[in-house]
Amino acid sequence: MPRSAEQQALIDKLIEFLKPYKGKTIGTDVLAAKIAEIYKGKLGKNSPAKQLANLRKSSPEIFKDVKIDCINRGSIRKA
Repeated sequence: MPRSAEQQALIDKLIEFLKPYKGKTIGTDVLAAKIAEIYKGKLGKNSPAKQLANLRKSSPEIFKDVKIDCINRGSIRKA
């Protein structure tokens, strides 16, 4: 499904943020915080963590070559 221009602009901001992390590791907590910043007021009922999960599922190409550490209540596991 094609994205609207507004949605694409938000995705582009996220892609720009992720460029320094290509080949490196970033935590889901950092990603969720950045998504909250980028999507401020546009998440509806979704939490930033839920939006991250939705993006990882629907558009995995955004996160290509970025290693993501899933941080869940103080425990860490590799995604």
